Amino acid sequence: MYAIKRGTCCLHRYSSKIVYLERYFSSKRVLYHDNALSAGERSKYSHAVSSTDAIRNQLELDENLEGFFNEDVVKNVKRSNAQTKSETNTTNKDLVSMDPSEIPIYDEKGNCTTPGISTFKSEKLSFVENGSSPIPNERTSEINDELNGNHVKNATKDNNQFTLPESFSVGNLKRFLDFFHNGDSPDPNKIPANAKLEQFVDSKLPMVFISRFRDPRINLSIERYIYNHLPDAKKHQFAKRLVLYRNAPCIVIGKNQNPYKEINLHLANILQIPILRRYSGGGTVCHDLGNVNFSFMAGKSLFNRTGFTNILIKALNSIVDKEYANLEFPKFPLTTNAKGDMVNAINQHKVSGSAYQLSKGRYLHHGTMLLNADLHAMSGLLHLSPEKKACIEDKSIKSIPSPIQNISMDPELFEYCCVNSFSSTYGVPSFLHRSTKSNLLDLKFGNAECRVMKLDNISDLPEEVINEYKTFKSWNWVFGRTPKFKLHFKVGEDLEVCLHVHEGRIVEMETSREDPSLAKLRANLGNVYFRGSEVSCYVEDADIAKGFEWNIDQGVHYQESLGLQLN
Repeated sequence: MYAIKRGTCCLHRYSSKIVYLERYFSSKRVLYHDNALSAGERSKYSHAVSSTDAIRNQLELDENLEGFFNEDVVKNVKRSNAQTKSETNTTNKDLVSMDPSEIPIYDEKGNCTTPGISTFKSEKLSFVENGSSPIPNERTSEINDELNGNHVKNATKDNNQFTLPESFSVGNLKRFLDFFHNGDSPDPNKIPANAKLEQFVDSKLPMVFISRFRDPRINLSIERYIYNHLPDAKKHQFAKRLVLYRNAPCIVIGKNQNPYKEINLHLANILQIPILRRYSGGGTVCHDLGNVNFSFMAGKSLFNRTGFTNILIKALNSIVDKEYANLEFPKFPLTTNAKGDMVNAINQHKVSGSAYQLSKGRYLHHGTMLLNADLHAMSGLLHLSPEKKACIEDKSIKSIPSPIQNISMDPELFEYCCVNSFSSTYGVPSFLHRSTKSNLLDLKFGNAECRVMKLDNISDLPEEVINEYKTFKSWNWVFGRTPKFKLHFKVGEDLEVCLHVHEGRIVEMETSREDPSLAKLRANLGNVYFRGSEVSCYVEDADIAKGFEWNIDQGVHYQESLGLQLN
């Protein structure tokens, strides 16, 4: 975790959020970065919030913070504050109403209980350099034993035994799981070579691509590459695509959104959470390994906001509350709301958001399914105070908070349901030739057949994907593409400033009074990037320069926190 070095100024402003998240991460042993807080820094930090009055104020916001403070002091505070519980309930209600920001979970022994964890220790992607797969085996032998017929559980309900629907195809499920977990062989000479992505991206037949990478920039780059190479739907009616992937913790904003108004950038910096901008529209979301991202691609003529979603819902509802082997099945039925999002059919809580892209005769539908995510842990990342929001004036697309809920489902089972739904609906008659490549799987559902491609080795990706990866890392794309906006702030006692920002540069500046230290900045308007460190170089007064830098960056050190290549 990024060491806190900003003194009490940041603590006064962000203490409730920082303390909550610090306590959470400490208790769960979540490691986003190897640079953990030193003992001295922890001591200094604790001292800043150690007074009884300060602790009382924090517990009034959220009693979950109590684990961070001295137990005896907490007891005294709790005895003297009868309203703590009611205030906490209010806070938790507010957290639930926000869009999710989830994290991987570690047990008390430090063992990761979420498969495929990937920390963002290095922005250089070590697995890109050595060509190895970044994902270890994600399943235990227990599930495979049960799928092979050993001690399989048959669920009963009201004394009536029920089985999985025939359309679910247990045989295909077994093949699907074996496909992903038996690929690692101690003797690489005994397994066939992988197929390259570029060999099948232009296929005229339906294809499913499942990424086992956990770097969100790699996954968005793969998705972008597949979308750009989708064959002309007018000439090739069967050429449809489904892309599945899970990301390590990150924040993803829509193409036309303003990150300064959507994200608590200071917390993102402290917690080392990468920020990405996607090509599709929609609102800001947080990803982790507790949710699966799916992208359906087809010709523009087939565009329907709920087309694939309804197909998937039908498959999921057919297995609600059922049990098989050691897998988690959905606990409640789903439907869609007026916006096209998937929701709990009982209480209308959102379980999956959607975003869309239409271009060049094709369309893409993004979906993010909440499976087993911690919906509270990082909600502070998407929460800005009304005062902070009021400082930014723009016309960008705003995220709309909604009540959210997990469907409590095994990630790989959900991926299989996606493949099942896609293949059953868009598969072709059985004329596919059996693949000899280790990362290709042909699945047959009735008379429909579909090919699944597993992407787990960086060497199987074309150079175009790596180039897209670099784009997703760039400051010009993540922040520079922000729609034009105005930032209002105050420096000192009497200097009020309004900066007009367009295409990542300051194009106009309004001030409440003339100040000679701003003359150089005024002379270079249109050429100065909206980055605090750069702007401060054009301000001659040191105190005013610091005020500009803080209000522009909000405490973010782009290279350290986000790993961005500044152009």
